[in-house]
Amino acid sequence: MIYFAVISFAVLPSIVWMLYYLQKDRHPEPKRFIIYVFLAGAVSGGLAYLFQSETRAFLLEIHYLLFIEKFIIIAFSEELFKYLAVYFTMMRNSELDEPVDIIIYMITAALGFAALENLFYLYSLYPSFPIKEMASLTMLRFVGATLLHVLASGFLGVFLVYGQRYSNHIITLLGFFVATILHGAYNMIVIRIEQFPFLFLLVFFLISLSVMLSVCINRIRKMKSVCFVK
Repeated sequence: MIYFAVISFAVLPSIVWMLYYLQKDRHPEPKRFIIYVFLAGAVSGGLAYLFQSETRAFLLEIHYLLFIEKFIIIAFSEELFKYLAVYFTMMRNSELDEPVDIIIYMITAALGFAALENLFYLYSLYPSFPIKEMASLTMLRFVGATLLHVLASGFLGVFLVYGQRYSNHIITLLGFFVATILHGAYNMIVIRIEQFPFLFLLVFFLISLSVMLSVCINRIRKMKSVCFVK
């Protein structure tokens, strides 16, 4: 029973954000594909964890910089793995027929990734798994790391839309750069969160990005539908 509670707490933040962002799609995607991409995102989270573990072990021997860890080992690798989850599951699928679909699936993969990540963090409370601590950690992850994954992948999705629309790979690469910078900046702020200015900076950072992503999604929803499968 306790393990069911742990899994429920881990998945809950992702479910709430998914319900919010799915309603932004005027023509909802088939539920089976949403579940498929969500699970693929979770798998990508496991692969990213293995990659980061091996990379950290290697770089510890050469005294790597904190910047490299937060921006390259963590931020870039996670954005890449989330993207690959969508690429290998949906980029050749005929259901990807509207520009906004790319963003929806990128966010879905990010939420699957975040759910597994939340599970790892909750498992740190083993073996007692106190409900109060699990609820507190879940709330923090809901408004923090889970939302960050949504925003970074969502903005990457925006760049993917324009990259494919104009057949410009530079735009796509710029999307990876922006997603990595946003993710890395979050990582750097969080490690200083106990210092007074950084808490307010984090709140401003997440709210601003949430508003900007919503604006981008609304603009992309007005684009003419076109099949993005090639």
